Amino acid sequence: MERALTRSRFMRFKPSSPEGIRARILETVHYQQPLQLAIIWGAGGKDWPGKPEEKALGILSRMKRGVDQISPQKSELHMILADSHATLNNPKSRDSLQYLAAMEGHAWTSGFIPRYMREICNVSWQEWRNIDIGNVIKSEAWPLLLASSAKHYKGSDVEEGARNYVQLRLAENPFIEQAFGKAIFLTFNGPKFDILMPKLPIIHIVPNDERTGDKPWFALD
Repeated sequence: MERALTRSRFMRFKPSSPEGIRARILETVHYQQPLQLAIIWGAGGKDWPGKPEEKALGILSRMKRGVDQISPQKSELHMILADSHATLNNPKSRDSLQYLAAMEGHAWTSGFIPRYMREICNVSWQEWRNIDIGNVIKSEAWPLLLASSAKHYKGSDVEEGARNYVQLRLAENPFIEQAFGKAIFLTFNGPKFDILMPKLPIIHIVPNDERTGDKPWFALD
């Protein structure tokens, strides 16, 4: 199963915690439970999925199918639809929520289990706005987050957009860890962004066969 998940055609980088991935697999085999995979699916202002989403879903489907061909227990791929992020960049836009509703249908069709972030994370605006992000600002991820905010945040302050995203992500992590504590976490981000990820074993996957780093919810057809 480990080889099925970590084939080079699926990965952008080597896994951050191969020991953790191996431990998750051994645990599921021992207890005869399905291997759990989890991924956060974002929203970038598009109103409907297109070719980039089709390609990324194909990658995820092939990963899952590779595991299922080996394991007696079918794997579970949980797609966390980031509705809490959908209005962060542009609070007045409903396009992102429409997009995520469409992705929910695609997830079910692909054999995945979709759940909305707000169903998992019970965190208030006051709580996440008070989270200290000093370690993130000092990290290699911060310049990349500022660049992303400059592209996608519709407010006037690029740094505010990056701060909001980081604080919300960090606030969500404990809830994700609780809901999917036995999962292997999949992400289209590189290792520099691990500082924002839940404390789970991580596989950095490609969103398409061309191996570009464009997240499908930002990529254009």
